[in-house]
Amino acid sequence: MIVSKSEKLLAMIMHISQIISIVLASSIIKAVFIQEDTLFIAPVFTGVLIPFIIWKLNRTSDFIDSNGKIIFNWGLTTFLISLVSIPLLLIQVGMYLLGLLYLGTFIFSLIGAYKSYQGIIWRYPFSYQFFKSV
Repeated sequence: MIVSKSEKLLAMIMHISQIISIVLASSIIKAVFIQEDTLFIAPVFTGVLIPFIIWKLNRTSDFIDSNGKIIFNWGLTTFLISLVSIPLLLIQVGMYLLGLLYLGTFIFSLIGAYKSYQGIIWRYPFSYQFFKSV
């Protein structure tokens, strides 16, 4: 499969948006603890809407389509793990699970961005395949 430079760049932006959402989410958590007003929609916009818009507008590209599915598979996987982790916060196990989830998202998004810019389709480890990609 021949991948154009613009497809590589768009796929990289999709992966990088996951990292930006982590940074915004952590700043929102910090702001909540110190009672500041903040914009709560920002992590959702960067982590979900930016990849979704790029994915939907460029679905004719197999490369963009595969990267979009990979990102949303990871997003759904992390959402489900987060739901399990929330009750486990009471016994402090959830804190470690959520920390590992943030760290995994950060590392996997960096690797995904790097690989996508090289034109390689890379699946996130430990991600359940809700959407089948190429």
